[in-house]
Amino acid sequence: MNENAPILEARRLTRQVATNGTTKSTVQDFSYSFLPGRIYNILGPSGAGKSSVLRLLNRLDEPTSGGVFFDGLD
Repeated sequence: MNENAPILEARRLTRQVATNGTTKSTVQDFSYSFLPGRIYNILGPSGAGKSSVLRLLNRLDEPTSGGVFFDGLD
């Protein structure tokens, strides 16, 4: 394993959900590369999309656009 290569990558993740006839973006254009052997945290106020990003990263939710890549594979 190359320690400079990302183990997990988020590329332009966007998640939109429809509620009451309107569309709301819960995550918009999120990109980040996570390197192996590091510890990361996500900070932000309530409603900022922290849980939504985590749900997209572990594929509990599917992104509207963009992709999540683990060890280079979608």
